[in-house]
Amino acid sequence: MRILLIEDDPDLGPVTAELLAQLGHEPTLATNLDDGFAKVVADPAYAVIVLDLQIGGYRGEMVVRRLLKAQRSVPPLILFSALPLEDIRRSAAELGASAIVQKPATKERFSAALARIARN
Repeated sequence: MRILLIEDDPDLGPVTAELLAQLGHEPTLATNLDDGFAKVVADPAYAVIVLDLQIGGYRGEMVVRRLLKAQRSVPPLILFSALPLEDIRRSAAELGASAIVQKPATKERFSAALARIARN
């Protein structure tokens, strides 16, 4: 599955991309909101977006809102955050996210979230 990972942490981004690759997926890492937006607009074939909710002082939801404003379709979302679980759930409900993965992530958490998306 082609996955766009939008994560600004210089340590966590590559580690998470490697974790997704170990699960058999094809991750592409975007390290900021503008890069993430540009990548999904340039290549709408991503099957999933894994979106960090806090990126460089901004909320990750901005990518989704920009895509909708540009009348672009939004692939299934996995919200990825260290925020309290209730905050992540609230954002997931607002954005129609398919799954959430709370940091620190594990292969099992990502595997379960991606399997849920694949079933739908």
